[in-house]
Amino acid sequence: MKSPPPRGETRPEAEDEFKALVVATILDSRTEEAIRLLCEHYRVRVPRLRVGVLEGRTKGVAAVYSMDRKEILAAKMEYLYDPFVMIHEFYHHLRSVSGKHRGTEKQADKFASDFVEAYKSAAAKVRALQEAGWTWTSHKRGE
Repeated sequence: MKSPPPRGETRPEAEDEFKALVVATILDSRTEEAIRLLCEHYRVRVPRLRVGVLEGRTKGVAAVYSMDRKEILAAKMEYLYDPFVMIHEFYHHLRSVSGKHRGTEKQADKFASDFVEAYKSAAAKVRALQEAGWTWTSHKRGE
């Protein structure tokens, strides 16, 4: 059995599990809860979530982060439940409230992609277990 990580550090597996949980929570239409989880994890204040647009920033944009309002604005309701979009905009919130540079679109895309990839990896592991005949009931009984 592995020993726990030193204080303040996390196991890479735990980080991937957290990322997968965030994505699953958004896919389950619980975006506000997912954003709260992210804020607790990164120790930042929770931004508001809203459907709407900012004047002059609507063409071809799924969502934006307003630094002034500390708000993630989704252009359409459906984007509130898109993990990539919401995590991408959360990245802009994280960078703006941490006092660091806002970050680039490329960095925000990478941040969001890491979460989505962790979810895909976890889902593939679950599928493999199911294909092998694993069920929660058989696991509990020690079969």
